Amino acid sequence: MIKDPTKRSASQKIYRDKHKEDAKEYAKKYKFLHKEEISRKHKEYYLANKEKWVKRGNRYYWDNKEKRFEYIRGYCVRNRKNWLEYLLSKNPSPKCEVCGKELKYFDGKDGIHFDHRENGNESIQHHPSSWMGRHPLNKNNIEKFESCNFGILCIRCNRILPTIGRQSFMRRLIKYVFKKDIIL
Repeated sequence: MIKDPTKRSASQKIYRDKHKEDAKEYAKKYKFLHKEEISRKHKEYYLANKEKWVKRGNRYYWDNKEKRFEYIRGYCVRNRKNWLEYLLSKNPSPKCEVCGKELKYFDGKDGIHFDHRENGNESIQHHPSSWMGRHPLNKNNIEKFESCNFGILCIRCNRILPTIGRQSFMRRLIKYVFKKDIIL
């Protein structure tokens, strides 16, 4: 049983201050040797006091909601700035690949819409711009992003082209416009 730290004698406090590293090592070894016992006790305690912990978690969630969102916003902004520098070094003046309109990175109205060319089978499934906010710029994430081979489209062209079944859509569209079947 752990003693109350306020009731320790002066000699105990001095010993503990001198041997902090030893105490940490002992705690590590103890946790390693008694994993199952510790996890069982934690589980029993949680199940016995589940309602109290759920209330505490809910209260913390609502009390610190703005603080959490502020942290997430800051994290996303930092990641996007880093990605922006990388994207600008690759393509400083992006244009829509369909209509040729001048575009900007991470801008809602005139922003780039990264297009899924492979029927949505890329490793980044949804919203590449949001993905960049959640994933920091590093070698693995750059390789993952580059492997997706996203197209660069404006909002209008992105809305017109379907992600899934694009080739059959284009065949029907060409057949409709030119009134003849074109074999691709």
